[in-house]
Amino acid sequence: MTADTERDVESKLDALLDLGRERFDVDLGGFARIDSDEDLFRVESVRGDHDDLVAGAQVSLSETYCRLLADTDSPVTVSDPVAAGFGDAACFREFGVESYLGTKVVVGGEEYGSLFFVSTEERRSFDDTERATLDLMGELVRAELERDHYERRLESLTAVTRDLMSADDEADLHRRIVTDAAPRLDFPHVALAGLDDDGSLGIVDRTDALAGQSLAPLCRNEGSGGAPSSRATYRRPTTPEFRNSAASPPSRWVTTASSSSAAKRV
Repeated sequence: MTADTERDVESKLDALLDLGRERFDVDLGGFARIDSDEDLFRVESVRGDHDDLVAGAQVSLSETYCRLLADTDSPVTVSDPVAAGFGDAACFREFGVESYLGTKVVVGGEEYGSLFFVSTEERRSFDDTERATLDLMGELVRAELERDHYERRLESLTAVTRDLMSADDEADLHRRIVTDAAPRLDFPHVALAGLDDDGSLGIVDRTDALAGQSLAPLCRNEGSGGAPSSRATYRRPTTPEFRNSAASPPSRWVTTASSSSAAKRV
């Protein structure tokens, strides 16, 4: 899957789902976004015909066999839904899925989705070889998604750098950092501060969400030893240097930015 760089993620995933349907001898293969905390199951891609399991379909994760993936990183199988406790769940009662083989896909160290194969016409079990095969397929999907996310991130970084380098003046640079660059890099909570000659810190600009708030909570992350989540330093307005560092830089302008995940911790 990862060797074919000319095909997009969606087409590679479809090909893998078709391969799995044939290999596991099932009716349908799919990939869904899952979120255990939000009890979310949303179908992103599917191969095979089913009235309910179609791209875009959404149901509570607790109503699906994929709920079993929350507490394990290994493939999970279900061949007797009633005995497995799914007699009243939508996946069996409404969707008519008789057997299931699925694995969790972790991207960037976080729960991301599920790769699953199901049969609606007959009940069958899956052996160790098939579970190992699905485990490998899940790793291929993970690698492909992480590569795609990295490439998209790199494109954003390139675009942001070009935008900042084209700032007309210092004030324009401040505006671009706070209103344009930071959100595009998934840093929605940003404060731009100026370092005076005596080293004191004064707020120059900030995102609306931080209006009236102290800069200190944004600069420090809980559990990280007080290190800033991200810092950008500028020696001149049109020559930005980006670095991650806990040390205070000897520069005129300091930008502290918290990602959405970090913001939840402050």
